[in-house]
Amino acid sequence: MEKEKKRNNELQNKKLFGDNLGFVDIVASYIALWFGAIQEAIGMELLTEQKFPKLSKWIDEFLSSRIVKGNLPTREVLVPLYKAQFAAATQKLSS
Repeated sequence: MEKEKKRNNELQNKKLFGDNLGFVDIVASYIALWFGAIQEAIGMELLTEQKFPKLSKWIDEFLSSRIVKGNLPTREVLVPLYKAQFAAATQKLSS
């Protein structure tokens, strides 16, 4: 969580990408797409807009990018997948 706070402060008003995504955007995509879907699947919100406003703005812009929309799975696809994986893992642990 401390790393996310640092990233939030480092973003300031920077736009990390234009029409092209850079290396940093690709590396940070786990925060925008994957981590967000996992949060939704487990029902916990760790990266809130109130705590991380700059990071939240970047996430919204990243997910709205035509490049991302055209190449990465949507949350609607990922969330049920993660829910199933977590349910299977939970069941396996309780057996």
